[in-house]
Amino acid sequence: MNIFVSAPRSLAGYFFAQSIRISINRSIRAFLAAMILMFAGNANAASYVLDAGNQLIGANGVDVGGTLYNVVFEDGNCVTVLNGCDELTDFDFFDTSTALQVSDALLTQVFSNNDLYDEMPELTRGCVATDRCAIATVYGFDTILPSLFSGVIVNFEDALGDFTTTLGLSPTFDYNYVSYARWEVAAVVPIPAAVWLFGTALIGLIGFGKRRKIA
Repeated sequence: MNIFVSAPRSLAGYFFAQSIRISINRSIRAFLAAMILMFAGNANAASYVLDAGNQLIGANGVDVGGTLYNVVFEDGNCVTVLNGCDELTDFDFFDTSTALQVSDALLTQVFSNNDLYDEMPELTRGCVATDRCAIATVYGFDTILPSLFSGVIVNFEDALGDFTTTLGLSPTFDYNYVSYARWEVAAVVPIPAAVWLFGTALIGLIGFGKRRKIA
């Protein structure tokens, strides 16, 4: 009778294989974490847009009810900033509820998340007053008064009394504490093909490692 004895497994080879497996697992975790950040994001992590002097001129990725918006703050009066400010098509939103919703999101995700711009209103474009800054999202107008309908953030320097409300504004007056918000839906950034290929390769390596372990 022939007796076959398997050769003892090399200890060095075993540890080498283990190190490869650990390295692959770490790469997979890093890849999955990147995917989660890319798709999920943080609802309170809108990014600030600053000019060369670190003045706040807008924000990207403001989450409004699950839709991401980019917003730009404009200096001037409504007529010069919003294409005449005399037609509904000049505005980004058309009702009180939505104007207040985007204002709430802007207050929570931009101003309440940064002490510098929350406590120093004059660092926001369009606001010269040092005690307050109102970010106005115009949604309609009254031709008889004339007056604008707008949802606004009122950002005070003490960072304690900030709130959102509706406010009537003159379309031609240039307030020293008002900045006009221009909104647009943020473009979806496609994931490069190389990222998918990398992920597919990692998944393939997982399967290969599991088959070897079973064998």
